Amino acid sequence: MNRNNFDKLLDKYLLGLCNSEEKKIVEQWYALLDNQDLQLPQHSEAIKNKIWNKLEEQAYLTNQHKSKVVPIGYMSILKYAAAITLLIMTTFYFYKQQNTTLNSVITVNEGVKLLKQKNTGDKILSLILNDSSQVDLEPNAELIYPNQFVADKREVELIGDAFFKIEKNPLRPFLVHANGTITKVLGTSFRVNSNNAAKSVTVTVRTGKVNVFTNPTNKKYSSVDPEKAGVVLTPNQEVRINLETKELRKAVTSKPQILIPLSISRDLVFEDAPVTSIFEAMKKAYGIDIVYDEEVLKNCTLTTSLTDETMFDKLNIICKAINATYKEIDAQIVISSKGCL
Repeated sequence: MNRNNFDKLLDKYLLGLCNSEEKKIVEQWYALLDNQDLQLPQHSEAIKNKIWNKLEEQAYLTNQHKSKVVPIGYMSILKYAAAITLLIMTTFYFYKQQNTTLNSVITVNEGVKLLKQKNTGDKILSLILNDSSQVDLEPNAELIYPNQFVADKREVELIGDAFFKIEKNPLRPFLVHANGTITKVLGTSFRVNSNNAAKSVTVTVRTGKVNVFTNPTNKKYSSVDPEKAGVVLTPNQEVRINLETKELRKAVTSKPQILIPLSISRDLVFEDAPVTSIFEAMKKAYGIDIVYDEEVLKNCTLTTSLTDETMFDKLNIICKAINATYKEIDAQIVISSKGCL
């Protein structure tokens, strides 16, 4: 470990960007300080220097114990063991960092550092950004982001698959750039899957509303507002962008989630109820438009429980009962029926 790497990890900790392993290491560094030292501001150079000096002292004492045999008491053994453990943890961490691309600074412009974080592990890596937004990176995914967002907008670049939970701020839209596409939000949760192999990008919305469009530099949209040429997504909707043709295909997600509170969703039990009221309840539950002819279905009633099935299973049950069919068109469910006698 050198001083430069030490400073980087400590700065990362103070920005709230550390993962659990990094936090454990830095918190053990702070544990080396005396109570009087802890009264200093955490971001001060004085406390950094004190921690660094303590680590160097631990390393020196460890080397001294290795080079000669000396009689030591029980408490000294405990202190020595703790020093060895911390030294091993710190050394292993920095060795591992040198063999990955985690949290590297790729450019500095007007005092703003642009960072690159790659998840080289096999589990989800959660990042907390400067505005308190959270990004869950899937394995092999990369995120390029500033350590400090500018005043009027928040922009990041994604390679791979990640789930975003964005802090709401109407004055500072959040933009995710991925493979020539842009997802623009004010505050919501959504997933972006940037798949180079399939030459596509898929954006799936869990909560809120997002606008997805292709990069304005694309010649196809050079004469129009790129946002107007894009699509707006609401919960349980997704769009798949073909990177070759730039075609945007909007659809209902394969597994829509109920949006209303669990206590209300448990009440999706109907006894001799008009089918139209069942469809209206499903609209509210999933936030998905269900289009039907109210006059055609006015005599259709149904007794059923729709608490456990998926949305598409529920649609199959209803349509089978009233001899109807459904199609998904432009992220809507369109019901076709001849009515009920």
